[in-house]
Amino acid sequence: MREELLKPTTESIAFVNHSEEGNFEIPLRWQSKGTQQYIRILDALYDLITSPHVYYLDELGEDLHNDLLYYYLNVFIFNSDKSQLIITSQETTLLSQDMINENRGVVWFVEKNKETASSEYARGDSYGLHKNLSLYNSYRIGRLGAKPELGSIFINLED
Repeated sequence: MREELLKPTTESIAFVNHSEEGNFEIPLRWQSKGTQQYIRILDALYDLITSPHVYYLDELGEDLHNDLLYYYLNVFIFNSDKSQLIITSQETTLLSQDMINENRGVVWFVEKNKETASSEYARGDSYGLHKNLSLYNSYRIGRLGAKPELGSIFINLED
């Protein structure tokens, strides 16, 4: 029964896994959400590398392991010279990457106004930060804005 369930169909993508008992395949639908997401965005990466394109990927990094996200972006940066990739992401650790810190003009911070409508806040290079100061650390301490207002962690149930 197990072998039948793990048997891929001709229309599916299967992954070969290795164990002490030998190799076995697991279909894409049984992979993690991150792996499935990565497979979905590979077609955009292929297009971006092989011919001029502009792609907009919303919430890139959602469900992806950090290393996989950085790998994807590096493959794009180092293999595409005629395409543009525009992303939105809440993956703040991207700000700690050297490729981002050295090119701060490609980063935009978005902050919600009082009416909850989003608007561009500022480019990453508009803060006058010294080049040795980390965007990531500056963001974490609130120096760049675009952080949610969380309030107290304590809940008063008597009111």
